[in-house]
Amino acid sequence: MAAVVTDDESTRFVFNGFGNEHKPTASAGMQAGQCAAAVAEHFGLTEPEPEYTCLNCARVIEWIEADGQGAWYDSSHRIECADGENLHAPEPLCGWCEDYGLIEIFDDSTDALKGHTTCDNAPCVARRIMRSDQAERERQAAQAQAAAHECTGPLCCPPF
Repeated sequence: MAAVVTDDESTRFVFNGFGNEHKPTASAGMQAGQCAAAVAEHFGLTEPEPEYTCLNCARVIEWIEADGQGAWYDSSHRIECADGENLHAPEPLCGWCEDYGLIEIFDDSTDALKGHTTCDNAPCVARRIMRSDQAERERQAAQAQAAAHECTGPLCCPPF
């Protein structure tokens, strides 16, 4: 899959989904998303904020957090579906990896699982960066807390 843009000045590739050997570098679904993102970036378009829908009842839902606890609510501020039996559960944001962050790679001839690759869809990349930044902040906070601690006796801290 490839995207070519022609304007008043020139014609150029915006997205090239083929490797050096003229073989696709990713699955068709992944390439379609990458191509759309590349074309949108070329034209200066931004992605809209994702809208979550419930897997069970297909209503639009949003995450609301209060007092450190959160739940998925619909527009009538209910946490359960209309049937009253199921709680709202969001559909995955990423259709490529279903929010797992990994895409399975299968052999073309045998359909055997060959391995995994990281998902490079924009929401997944942003989520990976956010999680790594959060882990780094937590690590630095733990180091600062450990550096500020003064032991009060032999039973204060566990041995390492």
